[in-house]
Amino acid sequence: MQKKQLVPKVFTVTCHTDMVGPGSTFVAIKGYKEDGVSFIPLALEKGATTIIVEEGTLLSAETEKLIKEKKASLLFVEDSRKELARLSAEKLNHPADKLRIIAVTGTKGKTTTAAFMEHLLKAAGYKTARLTSESNAILNHTESATLTTPSADYLHHFFDVCVKNGVEWVVLEVAAHALALDRTAGLFFDGIIFTNFESEHLEFFENDEEYFKVKLRIFDQLKEGAPAFVNIDNQECKKIPGLFPFVKTFGLDNSLVDITAFVDSGAEHRLAFTLPWKEHKVRLQAPAISGLFNMYNILGAIAVALESGIGLEDIAVALDSFQGIRGRQDWYQLPNGAQAVVDFAHTPGSFNAVLSLLRMLTDHLIVVCGAGGDRDSSKRPRMGEVASRYADILILTSDNPRTESPEAIIDDMLSGVPEEKVKKVICEVDRVKAIKRAYNLSRYKSIIAVLGKGTEETQIIGTNVFPFSDSGVLKSLCFMIVNSLFLASIF
Repeated sequence: MQKKQLVPKVFTVTCHTDMVGPGSTFVAIKGYKEDGVSFIPLALEKGATTIIVEEGTLLSAETEKLIKEKKASLLFVEDSRKELARLSAEKLNHPADKLRIIAVTGTKGKTTTAAFMEHLLKAAGYKTARLTSESNAILNHTESATLTTPSADYLHHFFDVCVKNGVEWVVLEVAAHALALDRTAGLFFDGIIFTNFESEHLEFFENDEEYFKVKLRIFDQLKEGAPAFVNIDNQECKKIPGLFPFVKTFGLDNSLVDITAFVDSGAEHRLAFTLPWKEHKVRLQAPAISGLFNMYNILGAIAVALESGIGLEDIAVALDSFQGIRGRQDWYQLPNGAQAVVDFAHTPGSFNAVLSLLRMLTDHLIVVCGAGGDRDSSKRPRMGEVASRYADILILTSDNPRTESPEAIIDDMLSGVPEEKVKKVICEVDRVKAIKRAYNLSRYKSIIAVLGKGTEETQIIGTNVFPFSDSGVLKSLCFMIVNSLFLASIF
């Protein structure tokens, strides 16, 4: 796929000094780690002509002097985050209004759902773009993503490029953080998919109730008459139609919901199902996709597509050609006849979804996993318990420990492992060594599940970022083993 920078290097309005250039408006936002006010001098040096800060902000005498020397305007606003969104849209002539935008939210499955939704729209002949935690793309141009939902300045510049390139539909992953921080403020959606809800992000939200309430804000941004669907099979999501009567439901094997699918047995190998729709009852399949959790992801997208006027024939074509996304069940054949699966799963629920599927495919499952540092620590014991429930061998290791002790994180996970299963647990802080050890313990037809990082290409230890890739370790492992076998055959 062709790669290029999707958005301009200089933004008309921005909260990031990297995007400031001559004539830019710089919005100083007080973040959780850094205060944008401290970057005002740099923004001025780079050519910013307008500085925006929140009311009540105290500027140093040096900063005020520099603003006057640069003859820049200084504006005070009530809410700098909302102003960033409002002004970014205004300066670019409201590009989002010229697009049809589908928002995907939920704790798990957002990226797969969004990817399939965009793939489906393409199959129907539309020009598309997407913003997901895995990658951002406009038509055939793509780039890696750094956030699930980018800041408002990036979003509106992205939308502006979409309009200039004739894009008709944009599929946008919307994280709870984005709703809490007003990154999508002012946007109104042509469709919403709510995949599911489970406990997560308690390092950011006070509790699950607050996290859920923030998620629900997305429905305030639905255009009148546009479709919104929620996974009614998810326990917490059962509450949503009662709170928002316009929200429709999807679920499996349930004729009482608005959209259902009757799934064949054997979903662990590929998805095949019957979809009743109006007077039709069609048989569909997704040859490259497996697992009931993926059935929910696909069905949510199908529901919004059908309500948006996309036909069953286009849906069938999209299902047949969809290959999934990188970092979600990436399979690797290993030299000893075992297989490895790299997956982004990093919550108790996603562990359960992925490992229950893999457990059906092998009689010897090795799980390599960790938990992120400086993130919700309450989920770690449950992650350890779920992994130990399915694994024949469980190797606990590092997964972006950040400023926390990797050993302490592993201990948190280990605390959730039942006493009778502790004997099958190995603790190895070094993730490379952990993956290699998993291979050494594997055998013909073993499956090694390497969970947590997916397509990430870095490992964050302390405040340092190091190059690292689970798939890269597996590929190098295969190369070294095959190469050593070749040399042994010669000598």
